[in-house]
Amino acid sequence: MDDETHVPLYRGDVQDYLEQMRKISQKRQKQLLDSVSDECKFVIESYWYTFQITELIISSAIEHYGENTLFYQSYMRRWSGLWARLHETLNLLYDSLVLALEGRTVGANILLRPALESIITGIFYHYLAQKEYRGKASIVARIQIGRNKDTFSDLVEEAVESIGEESIIPLNLETAVTKIVLTSTPHLHVPKLKTMLKQIGEWGIINNPIEEVVYQLYSKWWVSLSSYSHSLHEGTHIKGAMFEDDIDILLGKRMDVDEFRVFSQKFNRLCHIILIFYLNSTEELQRNNTFSAKASEFLKDNPTAGKVLHDVTEQIEKFIASSRSID
Repeated sequence: MDDETHVPLYRGDVQDYLEQMRKISQKRQKQLLDSVSDECKFVIESYWYTFQITELIISSAIEHYGENTLFYQSYMRRWSGLWARLHETLNLLYDSLVLALEGRTVGANILLRPALESIITGIFYHYLAQKEYRGKASIVARIQIGRNKDTFSDLVEEAVESIGEESIIPLNLETAVTKIVLTSTPHLHVPKLKTMLKQIGEWGIINNPIEEVVYQLYSKWWVSLSSYSHSLHEGTHIKGAMFEDDIDILLGKRMDVDEFRVFSQKFNRLCHIILIFYLNSTEELQRNNTFSAKASEFLKDNPTAGKVLHDVTEQIEKFIASSRSID
Protein backbone atom coordinates (compact mmCIF):
# COMPACT_ATOMS: atom_id res chain seq x y z
CA MET A 1 0.00 0.00 0.00
CA ASP A 2 1.79 3.13 -1.24
CA ASP A 3 2.01 6.59 0.35
CA GLU A 4 -0.57 8.07 -1.99
CA THR A 5 -3.35 5.62 -1.26
CA HIS A 6 -3.12 4.47 2.37
CA VAL A 7 -4.66 7.75 3.66
CA PRO A 8 -7.25 9.74 1.64
CA LEU A 9 -6.24 13.21 0.48
CA TYR A 10 -8.67 15.91 1.56
CA ARG A 11 -9.21 18.47 -1.18
CA GLY A 12 -12.14 20.31 0.40
CA ASP A 13 -14.77 17.94 -1.03
CA VAL A 14 -16.36 15.57 1.47
CA GLN A 15 -17.90 13.37 -1.24
CA ASP A 16 -14.52 13.00 -2.90
CA TYR A 17 -12.93 12.10 0.44
CA LEU A 18 -15.56 9.43 1.12
CA GLU A 19 -15.05 7.98 -2.34
CA GLN A 20 -11.31 7.73 -1.70
CA MET A 21 -12.03 6.02 1.63
CA ARG A 22 -14.26 3.50 -0.15
CA LYS A 23 -11.55 2.65 -2.67
CA ILE A 24 -8.90 2.29 0.02
CA SER A 25 -11.21 0.05 2.06
CA GLN A 26 -11.83 -2.20 -0.93
CA LYS A 27 -8.11 -2.39 -1.65
CA ARG A 28 -7.30 -3.31 1.95
CA GLN A 29 -10.06 -5.91 2.04
CA LYS A 30 -8.74 -7.56 -1.11
CA GLN A 31 -5.16 -7.58 0.19
CA LEU A 32 -6.29 -9.15 3.45
CA LEU A 33 -8.43 -11.74 1.68
CA ASP A 34 -5.52 -12.67 -0.59
CA SER A 35 -3.29 -13.19 2.47
CA VAL A 36 -5.57 -14.88 5.02
CA SER A 37 -8.74 -16.00 3.24
CA ASP A 38 -9.47 -18.85 5.66
CA GLU A 39 -9.23 -16.54 8.67
CA CYS A 40 -11.48 -13.97 6.96
CA LYS A 41 -14.10 -16.64 6.37
CA PHE A 42 -13.76 -17.83 9.97
CA VAL A 43 -14.40 -14.35 11.37
CA ILE A 44 -17.36 -13.69 9.06
CA GLU A 45 -19.00 -17.03 9.86
CA SER A 46 -18.42 -16.53 13.59
CA TYR A 47 -20.34 -13.27 13.50
CA TRP A 48 -23.03 -14.43 11.06
CA TYR A 49 -23.89 -17.59 12.97
CA THR A 50 -23.93 -15.65 16.24
CA PHE A 51 -26.36 -13.15 14.72
CA GLN A 52 -28.56 -15.88 13.24
CA ILE A 53 -28.77 -17.98 16.41
CA THR A 54 -29.74 -15.03 18.59
CA GLU A 55 -32.37 -13.97 16.05
CA LEU A 56 -33.65 -17.53 15.92
CA ILE A 57 -34.49 -17.52 19.62
CA ILE A 58 -36.65 -14.39 19.40
CA SER A 59 -38.31 -15.23 16.07
CA SER A 60 -39.29 -18.72 17.21
CA ALA A 61 -40.75 -17.32 20.45
CA ILE A 62 -42.82 -14.78 18.51
CA GLU A 63 -44.12 -17.49 16.21
CA HIS A 64 -44.75 -19.97 19.02
CA TYR A 65 -46.58 -17.72 21.48
CA GLY A 66 -48.27 -15.41 19.01
CA GLU A 67 -47.27 -11.76 18.87
CA ASN A 68 -50.73 -10.38 19.69
CA THR A 69 -51.45 -12.47 22.77
CA LEU A 70 -51.30 -11.05 26.28
CA PHE A 71 -49.23 -14.06 27.30
CA TYR A 72 -46.62 -13.24 24.67
CA GLN A 73 -46.47 -9.57 25.64
CA SER A 74 -45.93 -10.28 29.33
CA TYR A 75 -43.60 -13.22 28.65
CA MET A 76 -41.34 -11.36 26.24
CA ARG A 77 -41.06 -8.28 28.43
CA ARG A 78 -39.10 -10.42 30.82
CA TRP A 79 -36.22 -10.57 28.32
CA SER A 80 -36.51 -7.01 26.96
CA GLY A 81 -33.53 -5.58 28.86
CA LEU A 82 -31.33 -8.52 27.91
CA TRP A 83 -32.50 -8.23 24.30
CA ALA A 84 -31.45 -4.55 24.24
CA ARG A 85 -28.01 -5.40 25.61
CA LEU A 86 -27.66 -8.28 23.15
CA HIS A 87 -28.14 -5.90 20.23
CA GLU A 88 -25.61 -3.49 21.71
CA THR A 89 -23.19 -6.42 21.81
CA LEU A 90 -24.00 -7.46 18.24
CA ASN A 91 -23.49 -3.87 17.05
CA LEU A 92 -20.06 -3.78 18.66
CA LEU A 93 -19.15 -7.16 17.16
CA TYR A 94 -20.20 -5.99 13.71
CA ASP A 95 -18.19 -2.76 14.03
CA SER A 96 -15.22 -4.88 15.07
CA LEU A 97 -15.79 -7.16 12.07
CA VAL A 98 -15.85 -4.20 9.65
CA LEU A 99 -12.55 -2.86 10.96
CA ALA A 100 -10.95 -6.29 11.06
CA LEU A 101 -11.77 -7.06 7.43
CA GLU A 102 -9.75 -3.99 6.45
CA GLY A 103 -6.84 -5.29 8.48
CA ARG A 104 -7.38 -2.65 11.17
CA THR A 105 -7.01 -5.18 13.95
CA VAL A 106 -5.98 -2.80 16.75
CA GLY A 107 -9.26 -0.90 16.38
CA ALA A 108 -11.17 -4.16 15.93
CA ASN A 109 -9.67 -5.57 19.12
CA ILE A 110 -10.59 -2.45 21.12
CA LEU A 111 -14.30 -3.15 20.51
CA LEU A 112 -14.17 -6.70 21.87
CA ARG A 113 -13.93 -5.66 25.51
CA PRO A 114 -17.10 -3.50 25.48
CA ALA A 115 -18.87 -6.28 23.55
CA LEU A 116 -18.04 -8.70 26.39
CA GLU A 117 -18.94 -6.12 29.04
CA SER A 118 -22.26 -5.37 27.36
CA ILE A 119 -23.60 -8.92 27.36
CA ILE A 120 -22.42 -9.54 30.94
CA THR A 121 -24.05 -6.30 32.10
CA GLY A 122 -27.25 -7.27 30.30
CA ILE A 123 -27.39 -10.65 31.99
CA PHE A 124 -26.58 -9.12 35.36
CA TYR A 125 -29.51 -6.66 35.19
CA HIS A 126 -31.77 -9.23 33.51
CA TYR A 127 -31.65 -11.40 36.62
CA LEU A 128 -31.72 -8.48 39.04
CA ALA A 129 -34.99 -7.46 37.40
CA GLN A 130 -36.54 -10.70 38.66
CA LYS A 131 -37.61 -10.59 42.29
CA GLU A 132 -36.61 -14.18 42.99
CA TYR A 133 -33.03 -13.50 41.90
CA ARG A 134 -32.77 -10.19 43.76
CA GLY A 135 -33.51 -12.21 46.88
CA LYS A 136 -30.53 -14.46 46.11
CA ALA A 137 -28.03 -11.70 45.26
CA SER A 138 -25.82 -12.00 48.32
CA ILE A 139 -22.67 -10.76 46.58
CA VAL A 140 -24.04 -7.38 45.45
CA ALA A 141 -25.85 -7.06 48.79
CA ARG A 142 -22.41 -6.51 50.32
CA ILE A 143 -21.24 -3.87 47.83
CA GLN A 144 -21.19 -0.37 49.33
CA ILE A 145 -22.35 2.38 46.95
CA GLY A 146 -20.90 5.40 48.78
CA ARG A 147 -24.13 6.64 50.38
CA ASN A 148 -24.34 6.11 54.13
CA LYS A 149 -24.42 2.36 54.71
CA ASP A 150 -26.50 1.59 51.64
CA THR A 151 -25.54 -1.35 49.46
CA PHE A 152 -26.12 -1.91 45.78
CA SER A 153 -29.16 -4.02 46.65
CA ASP A 154 -30.67 -0.94 48.32
CA LEU A 155 -29.99 1.05 45.17
CA VAL A 156 -31.66 -1.59 43.00
CA GLU A 157 -34.77 -1.59 45.19
CA GLU A 158 -34.89 2.21 44.95
CA ALA A 159 -34.69 1.93 41.16
CA VAL A 160 -37.43 -0.72 41.09
CA GLU A 161 -39.71 1.53 43.12
CA SER A 162 -39.05 4.45 40.76
CA ILE A 163 -40.13 2.34 37.78
CA GLY A 164 -43.40 1.37 39.39
CA GLU A 165 -45.03 -0.98 36.91
CA GLU A 166 -43.57 -4.45 37.40
CA SER A 167 -43.91 -5.55 33.78
CA ILE A 168 -41.48 -2.90 32.50
CA ILE A 169 -38.80 -3.40 35.15
CA PRO A 170 -36.63 -5.68 32.92
CA LEU A 171 -36.35 -3.06 30.18
CA ASN A 172 -35.87 -0.07 32.48
CA LEU A 173 -33.89 -1.32 35.48
CA GLU A 174 -30.38 -0.53 34.21
CA THR A 175 -31.49 2.93 33.05
CA ALA A 176 -33.19 3.66 36.39
CA VAL A 177 -30.09 2.61 38.33
CA THR A 178 -27.88 4.73 36.07
CA LYS A 179 -30.07 7.82 36.56
CA ILE A 180 -29.88 7.52 40.35
CA VAL A 181 -26.11 6.98 40.25
CA LEU A 182 -25.37 9.94 37.96
CA THR A 183 -27.76 12.42 39.57
CA SER A 184 -26.39 11.80 43.05
CA THR A 185 -23.68 14.06 44.46
CA PRO A 186 -21.12 12.63 44.49
CA HIS A 187 -21.90 9.89 41.98
CA LEU A 188 -22.61 6.51 43.56
CA HIS A 189 -20.72 3.29 42.89
CA VAL A 190 -22.03 0.36 40.84
CA PRO A 191 -20.57 -3.16 40.76
CA LYS A 192 -17.53 -3.63 38.55
CA LEU A 193 -17.37 -6.39 35.96
CA LYS A 194 -15.61 -8.82 38.30
CA THR A 195 -18.39 -8.42 40.88
CA MET A 196 -21.06 -8.92 38.22
CA LEU A 197 -19.37 -12.15 37.17
CA LYS A 198 -19.23 -13.36 40.77
CA GLN A 199 -22.93 -12.64 41.15
CA ILE A 200 -23.77 -14.39 37.87
CA GLY A 201 -21.69 -17.32 39.07
CA GLU A 202 -23.53 -17.40 42.39
CA TRP A 203 -26.87 -17.51 40.56
CA GLY A 204 -25.61 -20.53 38.60
CA ILE A 205 -26.44 -19.11 35.18
CA ILE A 206 -23.41 -20.86 33.75
CA ASN A 207 -22.72 -24.40 34.92
CA ASN A 208 -19.25 -23.58 36.24
CA PRO A 209 -17.94 -22.77 39.72
CA ILE A 210 -17.83 -19.05 40.57
CA GLU A 211 -14.03 -19.07 40.69
CA GLU A 212 -13.82 -20.57 37.20
CA VAL A 213 -16.29 -18.06 35.74
CA VAL A 214 -14.30 -15.17 37.20
CA TYR A 215 -10.95 -16.59 36.10
CA GLN A 216 -11.97 -17.42 32.54
CA LEU A 217 -13.91 -14.25 31.80
CA TYR A 218 -12.16 -11.66 33.96
CA SER A 219 -8.61 -12.68 34.78
CA LYS A 220 -8.05 -14.35 31.42
CA TRP A 221 -10.31 -12.58 28.92
CA TRP A 222 -11.16 -9.11 30.20
CA VAL A 223 -7.64 -8.31 31.39
CA SER A 224 -6.21 -9.44 28.05
CA LEU A 225 -8.67 -7.35 26.04
CA SER A 226 -7.91 -4.33 28.22
CA SER A 227 -4.41 -4.07 26.74
CA TYR A 228 -6.00 -2.65 23.57
CA SER A 229 -8.33 -0.26 25.39
CA HIS A 230 -5.46 1.09 27.50
CA SER A 231 -3.02 1.15 24.56
CA LEU A 232 -0.49 -1.02 26.34
CA HIS A 233 2.47 -1.88 24.14
CA GLU A 234 1.20 -5.39 23.37
CA GLY A 235 -2.03 -3.90 21.98
CA THR A 236 -0.59 -1.33 19.57
CA HIS A 237 0.64 -0.98 15.98
CA ILE A 238 4.05 -0.35 17.53
CA LYS A 239 4.23 -3.94 18.74
CA GLY A 240 3.47 -5.24 15.26
CA ALA A 241 6.12 -3.02 13.72
CA MET A 242 8.76 -4.08 16.25
CA PHE A 243 7.96 -7.80 16.09
CA GLU A 244 7.81 -7.81 12.29
CA ASP A 245 10.69 -5.35 11.95
CA ASP A 246 8.57 -3.38 9.51
CA ILE A 247 7.94 0.32 10.16
CA ASP A 248 5.20 0.32 7.51
CA ILE A 249 2.88 -1.44 9.98
CA LEU A 250 3.17 1.54 12.33
CA LEU A 251 2.75 4.01 9.45
CA GLY A 252 -0.41 2.26 8.30
CA LYS A 253 1.02 1.29 4.93
CA ARG A 254 1.00 -2.45 5.56
CA MET A 255 -1.39 -4.74 7.39
CA ASP A 256 -0.20 -7.07 10.14
CA VAL A 257 -1.68 -10.35 8.89
CA ASP A 258 -0.21 -12.33 11.78
CA GLU A 259 -2.15 -10.12 14.20
CA PHE A 260 -5.29 -10.75 12.17
CA ARG A 261 -4.80 -14.50 12.60
CA VAL A 262 -4.65 -13.99 16.37
CA PHE A 263 -7.71 -11.73 16.21
CA SER A 264 -9.74 -14.31 14.28
CA GLN A 265 -9.36 -16.85 17.09
CA LYS A 266 -10.15 -14.24 19.74
CA PHE A 267 -13.22 -13.00 17.87
CA ASN A 268 -14.54 -16.52 17.42
CA ARG A 269 -14.07 -17.38 21.10
CA LEU A 270 -15.87 -14.22 22.17
CA CYS A 271 -18.81 -15.21 19.95
CA HIS A 272 -18.85 -18.55 21.79
CA ILE A 273 -18.95 -16.80 25.16
CA ILE A 274 -21.73 -14.42 24.12
CA LEU A 275 -23.87 -17.21 22.71
CA ILE A 276 -23.44 -19.52 25.70
CA PHE A 277 -24.47 -16.70 28.05
CA TYR A 278 -27.45 -15.77 25.90
CA LEU A 279 -28.58 -19.37 25.35
CA ASN A 280 -28.45 -20.10 29.07
CA SER A 281 -30.35 -16.91 29.94
CA THR A 282 -33.14 -17.56 27.41
CA GLU A 283 -33.48 -21.29 27.99
CA GLU A 284 -37.22 -21.02 28.66
CA LEU A 285 -37.74 -19.52 25.20
CA GLN A 286 -36.09 -22.53 23.60
CA ARG A 287 -38.17 -25.27 25.20
CA ASN A 288 -40.88 -25.47 22.56
CA ASN A 289 -41.40 -27.31 19.30
CA THR A 290 -41.16 -24.14 17.20
CA PHE A 291 -37.60 -23.46 18.34
CA SER A 292 -36.80 -27.12 17.88
CA ALA A 293 -37.98 -27.07 14.27
CA LYS A 294 -36.29 -23.77 13.40
CA ALA A 295 -33.02 -24.73 15.08
CA SER A 296 -32.98 -28.10 13.32
CA GLU A 297 -33.50 -26.33 10.01
CA PHE A 298 -30.73 -23.85 10.81
CA LEU A 299 -28.23 -26.61 11.60
CA LYS A 300 -29.20 -28.45 8.43
CA ASP A 301 -28.86 -25.35 6.23
CA ASN A 302 -25.57 -24.30 7.85
CA PRO A 303 -23.39 -27.42 8.05
CA THR A 304 -20.24 -25.42 8.88
CA ALA A 305 -21.84 -23.91 12.00
CA GLY A 306 -20.90 -26.98 14.02
CA LYS A 307 -17.24 -26.51 13.13
CA VAL A 308 -17.21 -22.77 13.77
CA LEU A 309 -19.30 -22.87 16.97
CA HIS A 310 -18.87 -26.46 18.09
CA ASP A 311 -19.89 -26.34 21.76
CA VAL A 312 -22.70 -23.88 20.99
CA THR A 313 -24.34 -26.12 18.40
CA GLU A 314 -24.04 -29.05 20.80
CA GLN A 315 -25.97 -27.06 23.39
CA ILE A 316 -28.64 -26.18 20.81
CA GLU A 317 -28.99 -29.85 19.92
CA LYS A 318 -29.55 -30.64 23.61
CA PHE A 319 -32.30 -27.99 23.74
CA ILE A 320 -33.88 -29.52 20.64
CA ALA A 321 -33.90 -32.95 22.25
CA SER A 322 -35.31 -31.63 25.53
CA SER A 323 -38.06 -29.62 23.80
CA ARG A 324 -39.11 -32.66 21.82
CA SER A 325 -39.35 -34.73 24.99
CA ILE A 326 -41.52 -32.01 26.60
CA ASP A 327 -43.80 -31.59 23.57
